[in-house]
Amino acid sequence: MIRYKGIKKKDKVHFIIFINDKDNEVEIPLEDHIAERFSIYLDRIALPKAKLVERENDEPSE
Repeated sequence: MIRYKGIKKKDKVHFIIFINDKDNEVEIPLEDHIAERFSIYLDRIALPKAKLVERENDEPSE
């Protein structure tokens, strides 16, 4: 599985970072405006904003 790790800036170049199951990192260089868009989108879908809700009994109460 490949997971999004984040974006970092090195020598005025943004890199998007992915990590695999063996903890190997892949850095892909991006332009500034593209890096910002990727960061906003991937942060939104990669990290849940709220706790997951466990469903309880769906039977009607008496």
